[in-house]
Amino acid sequence: MDLNRLLAWYSRLDSHLLSLGFERSMNKGTLYVKYVDKHKPIVLVYIDDLLITSDNEQLVEEFKGNMKDKFEMNELGLLTYFLSMEITRSIYDYFLCQKMFTLKLLNKFVMENCKLVNTPMALGEKLKKDYRA
Repeated sequence: MDLNRLLAWYSRLDSHLLSLGFERSMNKGTLYVKYVDKHKPIVLVYIDDLLITSDNEQLVEEFKGNMKDKFEMNELGLLTYFLSMEITRSIYDYFLCQKMFTLKLLNKFVMENCKLVNTPMALGEKLKKDYRA
């Protein structure tokens, strides 16, 4: 997609999302949030892909229907791969993995047979909303 077409697409999409009541993030121009009662549907735009999430399935379905009415779209189902991250889901958790990205990177720099080391991070760390040190 050339730059002019991409900018035209983004401008049209941005206008539509704002008309639906979404607010563009001040920190990340491709992140949109809509406040509906206690729910917050979130849309993330990456080139011509949209990622929608919410704790309210009805809001997600309404959004998808609205977008399909306005734009030609394909629904790809539940998220399994995004921005070089493999995403798996259980009932309670999400697991993010970059194994394929790492293998491609090792291959690119001819390091497929490099010596393995442990991950220098705390394992089993639980992320918390509004964490303050």
